[in-house]
Amino acid sequence: EKNVTQDDILRVEKIINENLPKIKKVYDEYSAKVGLEYPMPAVKLYGYKGINPPSGCGELVLENALYCVYDNAIYYDVIFIASLLRTIGGKTGTDGMYAPLTAIGHEMGHAADYMLKWGPMPTVFKDGSMTVTEASVLRLIRGTEKRADCFAGAAVAAIVKADTAGDDSFAKEKAGSDALLEGRLTLLAVQGDRPNEYYLSGKKRMELFKKGYENGADVCHDLGKSMSEDILERTE
Repeated sequence: EKNVTQDDILRVEKIINENLPKIKKVYDEYSAKVGLEYPMPAVKLYGYKGINPPSGCGELVLENALYCVYDNAIYYDVIFIASLLRTIGGKTGTDGMYAPLTAIGHEMGHAADYMLKWGPMPTVFKDGSMTVTEASVLRLIRGTEKRADCFAGAAVAAIVKADTAGDDSFAKEKAGSDALLEGRLTLLAVQGDRPNEYYLSGKKRMELFKKGYENGADVCHDLGKSMSEDILERTE
């Protein structure tokens, strides 16, 4: 129904599995700086041919990707992620490979929040829901989402750097341009123009991705910790 083929699904799985070590390197370098160690989250697909692994966060919802702190695992609906690859590739004229990597990089950013203690974290209910209204808790959630968007940019940049290490300057510039465009448009595609209870607008999320892409993971650390910043960004 999403015009996703089995080849698309296999390709998404291959892209994610092959690039996980490069994303992990970003975390390893950052954790070394702050003197912390943490276990790498497991990454598991679901939503295809009845694949539905047990999750510490309860039933897995389709058209989603999430980090579950209870079992330190990232889960992604592979059909949903494959549809993003096709959508972003169609819009940009590229192969769309950075769309799934942006999604996984975002969830790795949530893992970093928990494991590297970037900031205070709200408790997500055991059933996976996030139906909360208390203002300070909502602000904490928004902060984690900002840091995750930023970290996604840093993760994608690290992948591009690793993949183009032996290329000439033109090839490096082309790969970097494609990756930045695909990553930003992925966040715009999943968010749209308007902010909601937990996320900034698609335009703001694109800016956060670019910040991490251009400056690395260190710049993500303090995002979302200022109440005045949160209020300003959500009223612009």
